Parts: sequence; C-alpha cells; structure tokens
Amino acid sequence: MIDPPSFRDRPGSIRTHHFPSPFGNWTVSDGDAPIDLVGDVVSLWESKGFVGNSYERMVPRGHLDLIFNLAGPQALYPDGSMDHPQIFTRAWLSGLFDRPIHVGPAYRAEIHGTHLVGVSLTPVAARRLFGLDPRELRNTVIPADDLFGGAAQSIWHRIGEAKQTAARFDIICGFLRGCRMRSIRPMPFSALWAVGATIATGGQIRVGDLCDELSVSRKHLSTLVGNATGMTPKGFSRLQRFRRAMSALEHAKGLDFADVALDLGFSDQSHFINDFRAFSGESPLRFIAARSSDGESILFD
Repeated sequence: MIDPPSFRDRPGSIRTHHFPSPFGNWTVSDGDAPIDLVGDVVSLWESKGFVGNSYERMVPRGHLDLIFNLAGPQALYPDGSMDHPQIFTRAWLSGLFDRPIHVGPAYRAEIHGTHLVGVSLTPVAARRLFGLDPRELRNTVIPADDLFGGAAQSIWHRIGEAKQTAARFDIICGFLRGCRMRSIRPMPFSALWAVGATIATGGQIRVGDLCDELSVSRKHLSTLVGNATGMTPKGFSRLQRFRRAMSALEHAKGLDFADVALDLGFSDQSHFINDFRAFSGESPLRFIAARSSDGESILFD
C-alpha cells in the first residue's frame, strides 16, 4: 500500500507570508492540497501573530474552512452587532457565506495572540467528505464538536502537540482521509461539472448555458447546485464573480471601476459597485482604502 503524501516529506511545499500592519504583525503559512485530496481541499494554512484590533469584517472566501484554534477563544458577531456574540474555542466549520461576517477575540485586551490552523475546502466537500447538507452550513459557523464529536477534540489535541506546521497539516489531512473513506457521498457528474464550470469562469458562465450544456431544466440545475453547494446557481455565480473581483482589485494598477466591471461581465459600473457592497459591506473604493494587509478583511479598533 502506497503511503499518502506528507508535507514533512516534501521540503518547500509550505509557503510563508508575513503581514505587518498598524494593528500588529502576523504570519501565514500555506500549502497546496495533497494530490489525493484535490477536489475536496483547496489549501491548508496556519495563521499566527499578535494583533491589536478588536474585530474584523471578513469578506466571503468562496469556500468552507475547518479551523482549529490554538490560542484564545474567538467570537462571531452576528449581523455586526457586538451584543450576544457566538463564542468558539477549539475548532469550528465555517460554511459558504454570501455576506461579510464580523469576528474577533472573545475578550478585551490591548494586544492579543492568535494561532489558527485550518483547511480550506471546496464547496462540494461538505457533502462529499462529511455527508452534511451544505444548505445547513450556509452563512453559518458550527462548532466542530457538534459535527464530529470526540474526534474533533482528539485532532485538536494532536495539532496542539505537534511541533511543526508540516506535522499539523499532515494531521488534518489524515483526519480528512478518514472522513472520505467513511462518509464520501457520490455526487452526480452534472453537479460537479456545473460547480466547476462556474468556478473556472469566475461566475461568468450563464445559467442558461449551464442548462444547455447539461441538457437539464433550470429547476433541475437549481437542485443539482443546491445539493452540492447549498446555494442557487445564480447565487453561486455571484459569489464566484465577487471572488474574481477581489483578485482584480488586488492586481489592478488603477481604480477604473468601469473597466473592472466590464471585465467581470457586469452591465455597468453601478451594478458592480452594488454587488461588491452586498458581499463585502463596503464600496470597492472604501474596501481598498481600509483593507488589511492580507487583503481579505477590514480591521477595526
């Protein structure tokens, strides 16, 4: 039997990025999905450092995240309200979001340490790996204990005891391989094709064209994509187009939103700005001016 790929056996397979900012400094290490987990895993990552912000507004990432927390408890502030936060301590699964979320430490401090280890999963992984209905994960964060029972705590302990990032990534991959062996759910090729085509085109493929390619009705396509991602075909396309917009703004040399809107398939600049605000909570100009150094959120005092 061939041993599964290991990060510890592949020097250079983990990249490290440093993010200094007025709010503090943190480091993110990431690695691509092992070949046997491609299709379910986007990447593995570890983020740690010291920051002084109270909370951050994070934009939708376009995938799920299974996160293990090795520092202080984290809070999710529903609808941006500081009242009645949801507190998460050891591990949690974040579903697909189509709106920004507010997160932060569960306690007040001048400076606080963060240490998160996670795996970003493809939109279809909730059902394929864990047998979960992705509709129940949409715009939701669920404690891992509620989903995986004692296995979540066991993995959390092992990750905390590991001395190196590569070892932590290998532990998570081992857990996912076990989930795949026990709970993989066959998914129609048509559903995988529709999801893959939407991602590959950055949400620019039309729903009608998907139906024509698959010879299915709009209603059946909605069922296929809903069962796979928990979103409607149009909603999933909008999410992918937003993620493409994020990439375009990151690499844009200027701020000509009319050209960006045209490249992304929007009818005009106004529609682009309104759509961007719906996902991020800010206009593109405001987001560019206030975004964190890793480009995925806005930090607040």
